[in-house]
Amino acid sequence: MEFDREWLVPLEREDARILVRRGGRPITDYAAMLQLLARGQWQTIRLIDNAHDQHHMHRYAGETKVEGVPFTEGEPREVVPMAVAYLVRAADSIIDGWQS
Repeated sequence: MEFDREWLVPLEREDARILVRRGGRPITDYAAMLQLLARGQWQTIRLIDNAHDQHHMHRYAGETKVEGVPFTEGEPREVVPMAVAYLVRAADSIIDGWQS
């Protein structure tokens, strides 16, 4: 995947953020990552992307990415805002589940 833009979406808690990367004009590739500050470094704990031309959501077991499950269908320009909104909405429960 080729990315040419990225931005951060801050969350209310200071130890978490969403990093979004996208590529292409119009957008062809993207990755939206919920990241947690762990041991002084940002670690991805949930990923929504369109690798292999399908929109998938991957969870992480520690630092290991687990095989993805379908997220939704649609054009990347439509799915990126949906992915970010989902991660913002679900961040606390995702973090609680990842930490346990």
